[in-house]
Amino acid sequence: MRAGTGVFLMVLLGFAAPALASGGGGHGFALKEHGFYVINFVIFLGIVVLFARKPIGKGLRERAEAFSRRLDGARLKYEETQARLADAQQKTDGLEAEKAGLLQRMREDALRQKETIAEKTLAEGKKIRATTSNALDNEKNRLDRRFRADLALASLGRAEELVAEQWKSLPHGAYVEQFAEALGEQSTTDGGL
Repeated sequence: MRAGTGVFLMVLLGFAAPALASGGGGHGFALKEHGFYVINFVIFLGIVVLFARKPIGKGLRERAEAFSRRLDGARLKYEETQARLADAQQKTDGLEAEKAGLLQRMREDALRQKETIAEKTLAEGKKIRATTSNALDNEKNRLDRRFRADLALASLGRAEELVAEQWKSLPHGAYVEQFAEALGEQSTTDGGL
């Protein structure tokens, strides 16, 4: 440390001498004129080094230790942050895998539900067709029976009308009346039936 201090003083003197020599109206460095300045400066530096070396050294050491502590604290925070980052990335990777699995399960569930809905729809369609077909067949049979009954009644009514018309136009009516009279006379002559 003393060697470093000596070198430092020599460097300062080396810079101080040319500065003193260039000043004023003289021809360079004169010991009688500038020597006292240099000697005063060297004594001042000696006193500063003698009395201020320990406090300055202590201050520099404390500063170095404080900086080292701050650096260690920053290193710890960096390591904690890296650990948190790794944990977050691991969780994120896990979330991506979980998301992919969830989407896959949702697709599979959707396909199963689609198939179930399609099967139920086909079954309901068949049931509705069968019910509708039975209802249509029943209605058709009912209407067919009703139509036949109406047709039979209409045919009988028309046949009756035709028979009545023909009965009136033919002499059968007269024959029947004569037969009825004959029967009536015979019953009166025979003494009743």
